[in-house]
Amino acid sequence: MYFAYLDQTCILDASREILLENPTLELADNTAGSFTFTIYKNNPGFKHLNMLASVVTVLWEEEVLFKGRIIEMSRNFDKSLSVTCEGELAYLADSIQRPAEYHDQSVRNYLATLIQVHNSQVEAEKQFELGAVTVTDNNDSLYRYTNWESTLDSIKEDLLDSLGGHLRIRYDGAHRYLDYLSDYPHVSNQKIEFGENLLSYSENTQAIDLATICIPLGARQDEGAIEALEERLTIGSVNDGKDYLELPDAIYKYGRIAKVVIWDDVQTATNLKSKGQKWLQDNQYESMELELTAVDLADFGVSMDHLRLLDRIHCSSAPHGMNREFPLTSLKVNLLDPSQNIYTLGSKQKTFSQSTGKAQKSVQTRLLNIPSKETVLNVALDNAKHLITMTGKDGHVIFSPSLAEPNELYITDYASLDEAVNCWRWNMNGLGFSRNGKDGPFELAITMDGTISGKYIAAGSIGADQINASYTAQQRKEWQDELGEHYLTADEVTTQIKNTASSIELTVSNVSTRVDGLQQQKVEYFYYLSSSATLPIDGSWSITKPTEQAGKFIWMKMKTTYVDGSVSESSPVRITGDTGSTGAAGATGLIGPSGKDGAPALHITITPVWSGVSCTLNAHVFLGGEELTDSQIADEGVLNWYLNGSETKTASGKTLTRTITAKESWEVRLEG
Repeated sequence: MYFAYLDQTCILDASREILLENPTLELADNTAGSFTFTIYKNNPGFKHLNMLASVVTVLWEEEVLFKGRIIEMSRNFDKSLSVTCEGELAYLADSIQRPAEYHDQSVRNYLATLIQVHNSQVEAEKQFELGAVTVTDNNDSLYRYTNWESTLDSIKEDLLDSLGGHLRIRYDGAHRYLDYLSDYPHVSNQKIEFGENLLSYSENTQAIDLATICIPLGARQDEGAIEALEERLTIGSVNDGKDYLELPDAIYKYGRIAKVVIWDDVQTATNLKSKGQKWLQDNQYESMELELTAVDLADFGVSMDHLRLLDRIHCSSAPHGMNREFPLTSLKVNLLDPSQNIYTLGSKQKTFSQSTGKAQKSVQTRLLNIPSKETVLNVALDNAKHLITMTGKDGHVIFSPSLAEPNELYITDYASLDEAVNCWRWNMNGLGFSRNGKDGPFELAITMDGTISGKYIAAGSIGADQINASYTAQQRKEWQDELGEHYLTADEVTTQIKNTASSIELTVSNVSTRVDGLQQQKVEYFYYLSSSATLPIDGSWSITKPTEQAGKFIWMKMKTTYVDGSVSESSPVRITGDTGSTGAAGATGLIGPSGKDGAPALHITITPVWSGVSCTLNAHVFLGGEELTDSQIADEGVLNWYLNGSETKTASGKTLTRTITAKESWEVRLEG
């Protein structure tokens, strides 16, 4: 049963006869969606409708299908109100992304930045948290600009238009998450079948895009059977000698229609065949869209999934020749009249030529903007958390061979193991994940011998079939042969790393080419000390390199003399610049070695002898460790006494006697 609320007030509950007229919910992939209704005065919410401020919520049982704001109200002749609401995704149109440039961004990081900018500009009730992001680009390193667009336009132009994927708002308690998913997340257990819940349908297919035979071509090969034509890798070696793949059922219905598809970066036939099969199986239904008038059996109490936007739904109609799985990409539901419900499955795609042209442009853009790659662990962990916790009721746990005596555990997208597409398989030998049913092949496996095998190299997320790079460097060298003759060569060195069927190969090749036809007899370098930084002037050329001088500039040229007597000179080039300003003082140098012992030093000591208030001061003069005699002192000079710091001597001689009546300070000096 459906319910609708205006803020906290219930405005639709058929069990309590709280009704709206023609309540219609329209949802579509990557759009905000809308909810329209007519409300009368006797409805509890009639007086509480506020443009842009009120929040309208639509639920199926307890599941939120729609939340949004009122954007239009008009009064009718009978005084009822016709109301139009837009979904919460439109909140992203309320913020602006100012001019900015982003390099080396993963899809998750770039989207997180856009949401962070949005949240900084709007009220709390319009903010989003980033949820699961499963969309990636080939390099996982985006190069984008923003320039005054709304956040919604930036997401559409920078992510959805170039990388595809699906935006989904997900609620978990008080949290509103914005998920960005590469695939449709849930397989519905409700099927749409003719004679049960399918009332009518129309099919739209563009035959111009249909191919029943695919010829996949890989990387260019070094040698080919036809000299004038380039040879490319084919799948003949792994496909019983045939270079093509075909779909027998499609050939029976449409005839043999062949297309050639090229993958320049694929180096192995096995990888090429896998890509060709995927392209052929997807391309057959690329442009099919079904518009169904169907009954949602869950509306009538049947115990099965409610038909939800982005679900994958199996459709079968024998009279119309239809039997396959389609994504539910839009729906129009009348909450009170299920017979009016319209569901659109599949999506209109661009023609093959348009898709190819856009893909080629995308490749050129990536080649011009190859960024460096870094993986941030906490971002990966956060994304993994959302991928695991967003599952909710999706998925089925199956014990094999039985619940009573199991020896294997499966977690699948379908309740039936035989119908499963995405599948985790766990037994004593290991754990593996497959996108092709229970028997694999397994893209990820952890086996009991300790091996972890995966499609990607851990942390770097580099696909094995993407390892293919080369680098070419050129250099000119001067040589002298055994006869003393000089000549020049141009060396071209190519380093290449590429993936093969069983290993990663590194090769280095060198090609050396003589670039001048005349043998050189002598090469000389001449120097010029000039007063000009732009021309060699005010001096002369010399074979000797001059010493650098302040305000002067050294120029150089090369003179080549050949065996036939001819001479060539290179253009002069300046090899020194202006004298720079004095640099900052350098760091203190290391302590040098100890010097030789110096000559013995003279030093003087004073000893006092007291007799009452009389004090005799005796001066002793030492040279090194020996005291000098009076005659030796006389040879050096005269001992002079100074009182209280005065520079005027008071007395001379070795001794000085004083009657002390107050504090005195004496100094004796040996002066020559």
